[in-house]
Amino acid sequence: MEIYFAGSIRGGRDDAQLYGQIIRHLQRHGDVLTEHVGDTTVPLRGEVSAKDVFIHDRDMDWVLESNVLVAEVTSPSLGVGYEIGRALESNKPILCLYRPQEGKRLSAMIGGSGKLRNVEYRNLEDACSHIDTFFSELRRDAVHVVVGSKNPVKINATQQAFSRHFPYVEVTGVSVPSGVREQPIGEETYVGARNRAQRLVEQATDHPQASYFVGIEGGFEETHGEWFSFGCMSVLDKEGREGLGKTSHFILPPSLMKRIHEGEELGPVMDDVTGKANVKQGAGAIGILTHGMMDRTDLYVQGIITALIPHLNKELYT
Repeated sequence: MEIYFAGSIRGGRDDAQLYGQIIRHLQRHGDVLTEHVGDTTVPLRGEVSAKDVFIHDRDMDWVLESNVLVAEVTSPSLGVGYEIGRALESNKPILCLYRPQEGKRLSAMIGGSGKLRNVEYRNLEDACSHIDTFFSELRRDAVHVVVGSKNPVKINATQQAFSRHFPYVEVTGVSVPSGVREQPIGEETYVGARNRAQRLVEQATDHPQASYFVGIEGGFEETHGEWFSFGCMSVLDKEGREGLGKTSHFILPPSLMKRIHEGEELGPVMDDVTGKANVKQGAGAIGILTHGMMDRTDLYVQGIITALIPHLNKELYT
């Protein structure tokens, strides 16, 4: 489990030692991505060797990567509030720890939110007890999902899509064959997604806690004389019920499509065209072509959400 711990840095470092103690306890439950928050040598002005843009982008990547956010909110901090807001956007489970102090009150933006678990504590032992309860409940109610790939884009997209509907999700990536060629075209894209999901169901005994099995395949299809890139998603549950979804379609440049028809795969073609390595495990072609307005994870999230529709409305799809 990946944990994002949020605590004040530029808003005040009076509790830095306490943050470190909380982080050490959190490490019993998973990997804490933000250990530096509890480093007492980090000064009030923050990480002086790093630029603000770098810190922002790194920390936002960590928020998205994390499974859960734990925040110590006693010291008012704009940064902590921003991190909580971004985690809420992604439907992350959030625990806010607040230590009551005479003459001070918790912000209504935190205390008044029904989407946060807000708890008061008096000392470290009390805080650790609340943390243990929080994680125990998360694991008890977790929805376990297996996706047929080890590509981090597909794993993260599955995590984000399922987290829109379920409070806590654990996603495992497993490499399985698609049964179609490396660069599928047309109907092969749908077949590849379905094959991946079905292979996972056949291996269900290896993942006894899994409730859903996800197959994702990227491909192309021709419409109105244009070649479009898209993703197809198949989501199977333990009973074999399937939800099928698709992403938005976007037109590929003719020069790229020519190379694909000649037998190349889009990922290496994009690497060659952009001079970047492993584009398909990052922004993807959609990220390059939209100039960063949408990346491959964003694209796949919408397709997985649509594939979940039959599972969320079983009475309408029987």
